Amino acid sequence: MIKHRSAESHRSHRYRYSTTATANTKSDTRPTQERLPYTQLGSPMSAQADRNPLWMAVAALFPEHLPPSQDVPKHCATIWREQILADAVNLFLFHSTLTPEQLASQLVLEEWFRFQARYQGFEESATVTLREASTSSSISYHIFLARLYVMEFSLDPTRTDLRTESILHALRRAALQLSACERISLAMYEAIVGPLPANDESTPINFGIGIPPYRACLQPCHWLTTEEKRKGTPFYLWDVKKMETVPVTKLIEEMGNCPPYVAVSHTWGRWEVENEWIEMPGVPWRIPENSKFNIPETAEALKRTGWDYVWFDLFTIPQDLPRMTEEYAKVRKDEISRQATIFTNATRVIAWLKDANGWRGLRAVICWLSFNFLKHQGVQERDSGPTIDEMLTEFGKLINNFDLGVCNPSDTEIRLDTWFESLWALQEVCLRPDMWLYNRHWESFNFTTTLPATLSDIIALLKSSHNVVDGKPERYPGSVFVLDWAMRFSGIDNLLLMSPAAILSLGYKRFCRSRRAEAVMSAVGVTAWFTDEYDNAQETGCYPPAFITALRDRFGSAELFLSMPRRVDVRNLKLDQCGAPKAIGSLLPFGEERDSSTFECDNFSVFNLVEHPSVRHWMIEDTGSVRIVSAGIVSFSLLEQSTPIIVTIHGASPGLVAGDPWKGWELQKDIDLHEYLKSFGSAKVYAVCIQHCTQATRGVILAEIRPGLLVRIASYWAMDSTPYTEAQPIEWLVL
Repeated sequence: MIKHRSAESHRSHRYRYSTTATANTKSDTRPTQERLPYTQLGSPMSAQADRNPLWMAVAALFPEHLPPSQDVPKHCATIWREQILADAVNLFLFHSTLTPEQLASQLVLEEWFRFQARYQGFEESATVTLREASTSSSISYHIFLARLYVMEFSLDPTRTDLRTESILHALRRAALQLSACERISLAMYEAIVGPLPANDESTPINFGIGIPPYRACLQPCHWLTTEEKRKGTPFYLWDVKKMETVPVTKLIEEMGNCPPYVAVSHTWGRWEVENEWIEMPGVPWRIPENSKFNIPETAEALKRTGWDYVWFDLFTIPQDLPRMTEEYAKVRKDEISRQATIFTNATRVIAWLKDANGWRGLRAVICWLSFNFLKHQGVQERDSGPTIDEMLTEFGKLINNFDLGVCNPSDTEIRLDTWFESLWALQEVCLRPDMWLYNRHWESFNFTTTLPATLSDIIALLKSSHNVVDGKPERYPGSVFVLDWAMRFSGIDNLLLMSPAAILSLGYKRFCRSRRAEAVMSAVGVTAWFTDEYDNAQETGCYPPAFITALRDRFGSAELFLSMPRRVDVRNLKLDQCGAPKAIGSLLPFGEERDSSTFECDNFSVFNLVEHPSVRHWMIEDTGSVRIVSAGIVSFSLLEQSTPIIVTIHGASPGLVAGDPWKGWELQKDIDLHEYLKSFGSAKVYAVCIQHCTQATRGVILAEIRPGLLVRIASYWAMDSTPYTEAQPIEWLVL
């Protein structure tokens, strides 16, 4: 028997998950509004340890109880179920050893066992899915949690043919999304209809306790290091009660550490009134006036929230540029560079939507999505009261043209709240996708009284409710469709699957008055290049060349060149004054015609892909063009090839629009690469390798528009071995 590390004796428990393992589960019915700062969640270990399976954490904590055999993962599963889950002290100790990603996985598995103990039919469903986890094609909560459980207690991290840490990361990510949907849907059902049939009705579940810190998101900006995310504090905080800006060093001297604070994400720059300033008591600099909201009234509204300290940019970052002292200039530069630290360390982050009047419409949409999700999960319903289908019908009558808060549909247009158009807000929500939503009256949107709503939860619920009817996605009804459109149009629907290139692509279309790189560099993780004096006039696709070069140095060329391709009208490219086609940055992850509504899932992270050696010599010019002096050409449209290369292609589809091979655009699967290139007629079209390994290949499709001038028209990939092509010297300029 395993003993507590902090006690000499231990009380035995049943195999079934013990509800005492979560502190205050029975009595605490408050929403989880205030948590420990994220610096205190999980163990700050390496990124590699972060993606180790849970059985390794069990083995590290209790090495003396492991058998000298190859069944260590299986034995660790037994320890985890019978000695860790069932005992509050062991569980607390185990949590303290886990990395953030491991902790998130642990918490959704705990929740799965809690639901099995609570609800009738859940344990039986879990038992069935554990047998079918490896063979079922179903996308359901039980299937993915069963797969996660099996993977956490069987995965061999020493395999060299695949990157097992990426396989586990992808499964954890999917399981968190479905867990968020199940949690919200069960909470909404019980709040509206009543408790589901329970094995033990004496112990109610608080859906807001014991859940992952970022809710539906596994690890925001997972490419950032622990130091980039967590080291340090803001320079200033706003003391809500005293209504004054306070140096955090002073607070640390008084309290011993930085106090918990709420970070407010909002937008104001486009409404700035030129050359008008406010001198506000308690703020040591002038604040720019704006025509959108009253700044003194905002300070008064913050007092009514009950918060003690707030990070609010107008009050905590020096704003008075005309009178900026050298000291304040340094603080401003440092704070802009450390947005990742400021937002990650906040106890809570909110999005203040100034155009939102209320949440009635959004609540109706969430109700419909929740019951629609439950309909496809096989939940055992109550014997009395309305059925799930009946509730869906009733909510269907309510979801027509409401003011949703996040957007406001009318008879003629759908108007997004301007927060969803802000470039700075994009960075902030990427850093903290668990943002709460607040309307103009500082009223929060909650799922239930004990389960606050976060943006990541709403995105997960939307993405997991896409039903397929006759091979096509089912169209959402009424305002559900409007909300889905709003999230897609703003790019927020990709919030749970972001990458540095995706942030740049989405950022290109967002509002920013100037110096766009500053607004995203902290989330991307490229800040060392930044100086206040950088030349903003010389930009590569609205981003400074120094920023693009620094990003390439950190993440490699593939992060840029294999990003989502843009739609290119090859026959109608804009010309410069000399009659030559203008650069459009077709190889870079931003541009006017780029379809940023959907990003490719990174299925290739499981492979040990390496860049083709020629790619390191490709030069990104200030115009956004890429000069290529050598390339691994896999196929060429004017050459005959005998052996097919079967690939997936995302981009130009010559057979989609009759008579116009350049106009079509789609995802094309199981395509012979050689035949695809030939389908563009007499045009010279090339397939060029960017990344390769023995199990996969990724590359781009380039079309020549003039001798030596090309544009990217597609990307391709093959989940199979393809012939390796040596680099050959060329002289190309890809516009």
